[in-house]
Amino acid sequence: MRAYLILVLSLIILSSASCKKKYCWKCRTTTYISPSGGAQPSVTNSVVCDKTESDIKDYQNAATTSSRSGNVTVNIVTACGKE
Repeated sequence: MRAYLILVLSLIILSSASCKKKYCWKCRTTTYISPSGGAQPSVTNSVVCDKTESDIKDYQNAATTSSRSGNVTVNIVTACGKE
């Protein structure tokens, strides 16, 4: 039982430490405009470094937006993955 408890505590400590590690992330931002009139979405690739997984989730949420003006809707979607 004691060994099991030590194992569980070790896994918790290791998993929480990995959430604090900073990485470089490849991000892709795609801009969709509708009605598009047949235009393709605009795609921009970037690299964001020295960010934790929590930081990059916040970045993605802030960079993902939607707006509307008259009958035109603009959606900007950003998705990132570890480089």
